[in-house]
Amino acid sequence: VASVDKAVRPYENNPTPDYPSRLRNQGVEGAFVAQFVVDSTGKVDEKTMLFPPTADALFINSVRQALRRSRYYPAEVGGRRVMQLVEQRFVFVLRR
Repeated sequence: VASVDKAVRPYENNPTPDYPSRLRNQGVEGAFVAQFVVDSTGKVDEKTMLFPPTADALFINSVRQALRRSRYYPAEVGGRRVMQLVEQRFVFVLRR
């Protein structure tokens, strides 16, 4: 779907990815953009999740688990709910 009348919007109470304790303890930070499709029911289609190959596997796993539990208001075209590709940035920064 090239253009939509209403774009996908996340629920306010979606879970945030947990900071993997091993990476926190090592002082490792990271940020990357994940791609995924939100289907017409507002769920993330797990088969469509794409992550940059340079992202740490522990960060990816944390984001994957959060996305599985996340819900979205689906995109709409002409009043019909449709799937939409989403790009979302995830940032893991340690508070000093």
